[in-house]
Amino acid sequence: RELADVVALGPRVLVGTSRKRFLAEPLGADPDERRRDLATAVTSVLAARAGAWAVRVHDVAATRDALAVLGAWDG
Repeated sequence: RELADVVALGPRVLVGTSRKRFLAEPLGADPDERRRDLATAVTSVLAARAGAWAVRVHDVAATRDALAVLGAWDG
């Protein structure tokens, strides 16, 4: 939630939320890999919005698509 504050400190910030357990918790009982990948794409968009330098993911294509939509949305 405070990622923008961390980014503001100056050094490049790499975010690695890919398929982490904390992403599974709001999704309910034992979400499959596909659902965790979708949650990862969401956190990647949020990280980009906060100014993260990079994100570490398993599903590169889905994350690239999510970031492309963010770029189009922000214009």
